[in-house]
Amino acid sequence: MAESKRYYWLKLKDDFFQSKRIKKLRKKKGMTQLELAEKVYVTDKAVSKWETGEGNPEITILIELAKVFEVSLDYLLTGKCNNQLGGLSLW
Repeated sequence: MAESKRYYWLKLKDDFFQSKRIKKLRKKKGMTQLELAEKVYVTDKAVSKWETGEGNPEITILIELAKVFEVSLDYLLTGKCNNQLGGLSLW
């Protein structure tokens, strides 16, 4: 039981920071929620929900967000920048 509570807390924490990261990256690009929404083919209401933690983007949208923001999926999801995999540079 304690393990499931810990998992739930970690998921909430990750979702919170992901939502903050999306908002920060959008603002860094100088985009409104509507402009971002148009780039990834969703509504501005969806972007608002992501940024407030009321919802999360689907994986296909996360890929598009990473492209728009010019960051890795790893960074978008975890906040960590890891550009190497098995000794091979990805960049």
